[in-house]
Amino acid sequence: MYIVGGRMIRTENPAEIPEVLVVDDDHLIRCAIRETLEEFGFRVREAENGRVALEKAGESRPDVVLLDVLMPELDGFSTCVELRRVFGEAHVPVVMVTALEDTRSILRAYDCGATDFITKPINRLVLGHRVRYILRASRAFEALRQSRASLATAQRLARLGNWQWDIAADRMDWSDEVCEIFGLSAERCAASYDAFLQKVHPEDRATVERGMAETLEKGTPFRLDFRVLGPDGGEHFVHGQAEVGFDREGRPVRLCGTFQDVSERKRAEQQIRFLAYYDSLTGLPNRALFNERLQFALTHARRNQRKAALLFLDLDRFKVINDTLGHSVGDMLLCGVADRLLSTLRETDFVARPGEPGAIQTVARLGGDEFTILLSDLENVQDVIKIARRILTAIDMPFHLAGQEVFVTGSIGLALYPADGEDLETLVKHADTAMYHAKEQGRNNYQFFSESMNATAVEMLALENRLRKAVERRELVLHYQPQLDLRTGLLCGVEALVRWAPDGGKLLPPSEFLPLAEETGLILEIGEWVVRRACSQARAWLEMGIAPLRMSVNLSSRQFWQQPLVEVVTAALAEAGLDPRWLVLEITESVLLQHNAETLAALRALKELGVGVAIDDFGTGYSSLSYLKRFPLDILKIDQSFVRDIEEGRSDPVIISAIIAMARSLGLRTVAEGVETARQLEFLREEGCEEVQGFLLSPPLSAEEIVDYLRNPRLP
Repeated sequence: MYIVGGRMIRTENPAEIPEVLVVDDDHLIRCAIRETLEEFGFRVREAENGRVALEKAGESRPDVVLLDVLMPELDGFSTCVELRRVFGEAHVPVVMVTALEDTRSILRAYDCGATDFITKPINRLVLGHRVRYILRASRAFEALRQSRASLATAQRLARLGNWQWDIAADRMDWSDEVCEIFGLSAERCAASYDAFLQKVHPEDRATVERGMAETLEKGTPFRLDFRVLGPDGGEHFVHGQAEVGFDREGRPVRLCGTFQDVSERKRAEQQIRFLAYYDSLTGLPNRALFNERLQFALTHARRNQRKAALLFLDLDRFKVINDTLGHSVGDMLLCGVADRLLSTLRETDFVARPGEPGAIQTVARLGGDEFTILLSDLENVQDVIKIARRILTAIDMPFHLAGQEVFVTGSIGLALYPADGEDLETLVKHADTAMYHAKEQGRNNYQFFSESMNATAVEMLALENRLRKAVERRELVLHYQPQLDLRTGLLCGVEALVRWAPDGGKLLPPSEFLPLAEETGLILEIGEWVVRRACSQARAWLEMGIAPLRMSVNLSSRQFWQQPLVEVVTAALAEAGLDPRWLVLEITESVLLQHNAETLAALRALKELGVGVAIDDFGTGYSSLSYLKRFPLDILKIDQSFVRDIEEGRSDPVIISAIIAMARSLGLRTVAEGVETARQLEFLREEGCEEVQGFLLSPPLSAEEIVDYLRNPRLP
């Protein structure tokens, strides 16, 4: 209980009684103000001038200052400025008490930091109420300031900011923290919705737009995680929330919400996921993630009636390396094996490190020295054999670890879906069983779980061995299919097609041995033989008196890149004594899309040599007009799949017409393959196709048979 000016104030803390500092050089005025304010329950301190007021304000901060304007030594305006420095950020109301009523003085008072002003003579009854009101407003303002400061601190700590979008005006207002999240100063923050979208990561922009549109359309809250781009191009993960504000007619007029930087949470989630699903040593998926991937692959294969395969790899004698060289070298070896698995398998085998977008993990480390490889969407078993061979070859190369050369081999067990198991557990068990069978067979090999598949693998291995000796044993032969010039009605060329008669037996078509030749690299030797033999045959026909014909020879992509192609062709032409203009080399579209600079150089060299170049099976690959214009080509060969469906009235005739028109505009000749009926021939003639080949003219003929045909052609 305290007494102020004869008035009893109920309070346990005298500091709770508001204090007013009265500054005036007139003693009587100070006394009158003191008496009035004490009657209203205020504590009052006095100062006779500005300098004394500054001293007392520095000793104890008042709640309100009543400050006279006209004073000696330091007037009220200057005192007000100095008081604001003393008070700092604290909001202490300063009320100017003056007899001045001119507008200029009032404006000057506000410029100096005054809160309000009271004119003399002072109405004592009004003064107490006026000070109470000013004090109440000051406390409310201070509470609001502290609340805002607390909110700003909380938002800064939480990396959370608020925003509002006025839809009609298309203006977005962001808090300072939102600007901070987007890496911008407050002056550079986005002022429109489009400007905001430009800060969203391009891959997430469409998702954000759809989410915003759905919120406005349905009135449902907006909640979404997306990425934003900082000024340095760095990515931040943001969690956005918003609700719709409606006008009286129920129309959406604004979106109000928050953005929170959740990058740390996302990184923590990724780390947790990595620890849960990936092997910490090699970075490959562990058993848990592999089981998920395998289950998904089996479900996909079952739904789409596709094949899948599981390869179970175990390193041979890994324990010996661990025991003799130490576990640190063993760990380095496991990492090296993981790297070779990833680099050996092509991108089409869907192999990648964690975090690569769009990639499907198919290589895993189950533990110890056990690895698994999952292959889905298989066309045939040969694909599995190729990959198993590549893996064994890659692992067999020496590893250089800790200054030592380390050798290791692997044993692979193969299990196929659905032949060897239709569920996860069965497939893994059978692949594991096949792996142990591979170890029993001497290690450093692969074995299928199915005996029939093993038999096929053995057969393919034997076929490869025989194919290696086919050239020297003269088991390879060329057959020739005639080509007809529709403008002249005369034969204009032949296409050389390789055939193989193992051990002098039944002829094998290219589809049964050329893929194996490609895989093993034998295609280089075979391809060179085909070019030399075809040139020699063309020269032999000329010497027989047969009219000159173009000799077309197919090249594989391996020949184009792994052989000194121009030198091989030059040597073959010189050896046969054949004019280069009678040789045409056929390549696929895929060759043009690889190593563009080298491709262009090789084709130009062939052009200078005088050799023709044709694009085989055009229309089944990329069919890009840009490379047709860029590369020096002579002929487009229309794939037989388009020709075959002419009579069924499908869309293929339209495609053929387009190809012919395009070739004509580029100055290229067109050759249609697979012509088997008179109707197909007539359609192609009407569309302006220059040349055709197919069974309607003749099937591929042996060297002996083609001579009779060339001398007595049976043309349609």
